Amino acid sequence: MRLLLPGLVAREPGLESYRVRPGGVTALRMEPGDRLTVIDSQGRQAAEVSVLSDAIGNGDGRTLSASLDTTSTPGVNAWELIVTGVGSDGTRYVVDAGTILSSTFTGSVWDWVVVVARDITARREAEGALQHQALHDPLTSLPNRLLLHDRIERAVAAAGRDGHSAALMLLDVDHFKEVNDRFGHAAGDAVLRHLGCLLRRHFRGEDVVARWGGEEFVVGLYGMSRADGVHRVAEVLEAFRCEDFSKDGVVGSLTFTAGVAEYKADGRDLRSLYHAADYALYRAKAAGRDRVVPAGWSGPELETGVDVVVVEGDAAAVAPLLIGLQTRGYRARWLRTVEEGARLLAGPKAALSPEVVLLGAGAAELDGLADRAATITMPRDADVVDLLHEVRRALSARTGLEELR
Repeated sequence: MRLLLPGLVAREPGLESYRVRPGGVTALRMEPGDRLTVIDSQGRQAAEVSVLSDAIGNGDGRTLSASLDTTSTPGVNAWELIVTGVGSDGTRYVVDAGTILSSTFTGSVWDWVVVVARDITARREAEGALQHQALHDPLTSLPNRLLLHDRIERAVAAAGRDGHSAALMLLDVDHFKEVNDRFGHAAGDAVLRHLGCLLRRHFRGEDVVARWGGEEFVVGLYGMSRADGVHRVAEVLEAFRCEDFSKDGVVGSLTFTAGVAEYKADGRDLRSLYHAADYALYRAKAAGRDRVVPAGWSGPELETGVDVVVVEGDAAAVAPLLIGLQTRGYRARWLRTVEEGARLLAGPKAALSPEVVLLGAGAAELDGLADRAATITMPRDADVVDLLHEVRRALSARTGLEELR
């Protein structure tokens, strides 16, 4: 069938294309669903939006916006135009307006133009889906190693430019092979999905949460030091211990171990930061797992050193505090009585030299510590999280240990 539009465009018999007349400037390939219109010199502005609306059909409540990219070749002026909009039902769509061609272009006057509009919404959605698959882990939907590398390098560059700190955290689910072996790979996959969701909830939008591979996850923390990172990740570990996986067929609680490295202090790119965090993770596993430690952590094997001593006779009150201290990689010691505290902490032959001493209500009268350690009195109803923050502040104020751990 031969189709003529104002003597300017004709469809070639047997071809799915339209040829511009006169002069045969170009052939426009048409596809099913394409719309075509011809605009004369009086409709130049209309060619960008309103006439294109007619070309693609704007009677269904769609609203349009257009962006115009101009290129020029000898004898032809061509524009590639992408039109985006929202339908009356709220559905987003994209239309590729193809190539706009003019037969002559003198000054600012068009003799006529031909516009082909094509709905490419499905194509754009498919392209977006493919791009997401290429850059995200299919199990957790977190960024994969490829996207992580790009985002970490950007964060490191921004930290170097702005003079801010940045940290990299590497975590590994403890005994994950046993989870797969005992409860099946479907249960193991459920654990990894839960952990991915937990990490997303606990970190900020500017942080980068990614799955490195297997049971390993990486978090990039912009504007945070090692100490900041350790405390933030320790809170995630405490929440992970409380997760109930019984509906996924997993019996018992799970934990993870993590190492945290800091930009500049431990490395200046993803590779060096990863290796520093990985070595800290290795040390933490060797010390018993289920904890978060900074790069350079000395470990509990150095018995001559202790960071925090707790003097309190109530074992039930001390237990969660000791777990919180251990989770954050502190070397902690529990003394049950005031007499034991006086013997090991005070006097010229003190066997322990902690940086911080936490005193229970019954140990408040312990003297001789002012010059030896920062002291914190624990109320009977003290909140463990608040005490851990006080310990951190005391360590930073006393020796800067938090920046060196």
